Amino acid sequence: MYYLAFSLNLSVLDDINDCNVQSRRASAYHNCDRAEVDVPALQWCDDLANQAYAWGNYLSNRILFL
Repeated sequence: MYYLAFSLNLSVLDDINDCNVQSRRASAYHNCDRAEVDVPALQWCDDLANQAYAWGNYLSNRILFL
């Protein structure tokens, strides 16, 4: 099984739920393109997304990620 997570700048979003909606919408579009070339769909993973978000915050707080 394949998993997908997007790193988004949440400072421009009003609510974390908006991020989840946008991320799921983006993965749905991505899976449409994958289906066209007979590649298995990716499944959204909230745990992986939360880990990616935490890692992004860690890096940005230490000025390691610009």
